[in-house]
Amino acid sequence: MHVDICHIKPISDFDSSATIYEVNVRTNLVALDKRCHWEFDHGYLTLVDGKWWSR
Repeated sequence: MHVDICHIKPISDFDSSATIYEVNVRTNLVALDKRCHWEFDHGYLTLVDGKWWSR
């Protein structure tokens, strides 16, 4: 199975002075399949308090 590693907090939301470690810290990463990654990036899938929700 192929998975993408997705940033929970988008890279674009970080200050330009943020370190690579801050952006890629394990608690900011999640493994998703391609479809779920697209849905997450486009707001159709959200993560709230450790639970996934779709609209």
